[in-house]
Amino acid sequence: MTLSADMQQQLLDTPIPFGTVTAVEWKPEETTSFFPGIPSQPLPEHIRIAVTCRPEPASDIKTEVWLPTETWNGDLLGVGNGGCAGMIVPILMTGPLRMGFAVANTDLGTSAGPDSGVGNPAVWEDFGHRATHLMTLATKALIQAFYGKPQNHAYFTGNSTGGQQALMEAQRYPEDYDGILALAPAFDRINLHIAFLRDWLALGGREAEGLFTKEDETRMVSAILENCGETGGHRPGDDFLYHPAAISLTREVLEQAGLTQRQIQARLQIQEGTVDPETGEQIYEPTLMPGSEAEDLSLVIRVNVI
Repeated sequence: MTLSADMQQQLLDTPIPFGTVTAVEWKPEETTSFFPGIPSQPLPEHIRIAVTCRPEPASDIKTEVWLPTETWNGDLLGVGNGGCAGMIVPILMTGPLRMGFAVANTDLGTSAGPDSGVGNPAVWEDFGHRATHLMTLATKALIQAFYGKPQNHAYFTGNSTGGQQALMEAQRYPEDYDGILALAPAFDRINLHIAFLRDWLALGGREAEGLFTKEDETRMVSAILENCGETGGHRPGDDFLYHPAAISLTREVLEQAGLTQRQIQARLQIQEGTVDPETGEQIYEPTLMPGSEAEDLSLVIRVNVI
């Protein structure tokens, strides 16, 4: 199908709580790669809709909604963001779209940058819970406007910050979704970020750039799998452990990986987790599991970004 001028105008004029529709675009069936080098399956024909919500003057919440034209399964799926958010993540929307969902994602109101909430309570409220709720209300309104009926069911799924979004939806807006999947939720924010800060200090803080290389990480993973694989549930052909918390990461294993004493000290400190200096109580578990050193949020990334 093609998007008629009347339907486009109807979508543009759809009443959105605290917001407006800023763009409506018909997208033909096509293969789109959102990350260079990563193969992608074709996306079905759909309508891409951009929304901006400003519940307060200091707010600036961006949302994208994708509505399948011919393959809608009758349901809505909201997908979470990650980290400090700050952008729409289309790669998270492609799978649900192919499955027939009307799918939505929000930048959580932090597109201005990860520090946009400093001194700005509106952005904290948007990031914490309001952006996800408003994304959901906007998507439901657009579904009604385009299909002429509401969704049969509404679901939400998210990981890390997306898991936080999921929990906040369940607690604050239980009427938004019929089912919610919260994966690895970043809900203990204060202690979580203390843990990341402690990791950064263990790595040497601002003086640690270049402490680890990708080659160091690869050798570390190989040594861990070789020496601790049986205890950690390693399976042939996999480059990770199924039960990394079951192993004891020792200096000897890291020495076998050819690490320097400074590198070994940093990795062991991270493995200790974050401890309350007064009570000795562990306030956050280790943020990096043995055998995952070369994955996302790896040691190289922590040195150069955190």
